[in-house]
Amino acid sequence: MTIEDDGVDQPRVSRRRKQIAGVLGLAAVLGGGAYAITSEATGKSSTAQNAGAVESLPTGEADSVTSSASAPASASATGKQAGPILPKVSLTDPVVKEEVSKSPEERIKAAREAAAKGGVSVKHPRTATSVGSPEEGGVTEQNIGSLKEGGSMRIVSAPYDLTGRREMLWAADGGHRVGTAKCTNKLQLSNEDEPTARPTLLLCWRTSAKKSVITVAVVPTGRPNAAKSVAALDKQWNKMP
Repeated sequence: MTIEDDGVDQPRVSRRRKQIAGVLGLAAVLGGGAYAITSEATGKSSTAQNAGAVESLPTGEADSVTSSASAPASASATGKQAGPILPKVSLTDPVVKEEVSKSPEERIKAAREAAAKGGVSVKHPRTATSVGSPEEGGVTEQNIGSLKEGGSMRIVSAPYDLTGRREMLWAADGGHRVGTAKCTNKLQLSNEDEPTARPTLLLCWRTSAKKSVITVAVVPTGRPNAAKSVAALDKQWNKMP
């Protein structure tokens, strides 16, 4: 039985097809190393309501999607911000089957086109300006704390020089000396962004030819403690051969 046989209004089918294509496409875009930095991390809001989303830090491995439209004005009685309403998706739905049969590249392209029409900007992760040696593996990543506990920190280490890779790509300047490391909050988180001072986020690093440690600290309000970041960095550094 076809959709026409069911008597379903064609404009409704078209809208649903676009919705499902967008959901599946964005899932492909945001898969793997997806990231989300909300207004708290970018310093655009002083409220703590949206702070929970800051705990997911960008890794520089996938596109990020941020909406240029304002958040919904209505909220529930509990004060929680209303989220986007997505269509229910079933694998038995013929429209879903058709979209799933497409390649990830086709779904991503469709999602980006739909996002652009809907006023949503897709930002690309920072990439090196010059071609360096390929990633050598052996990277260790730890995530400590949470914004509910007053702050979170990511500690990244590798047995080689991470300069120009991973979170080091965010540094928009040479940093300032803090103990054994260098730190900065002037960051460029995507190719489309301008270098910006982000008060609630602090990037610290120490690198050599044989090992590197990077820390990324985020707090809901105020500024991350630089001494605490460097202490965590030194602790990981001293564990490495």
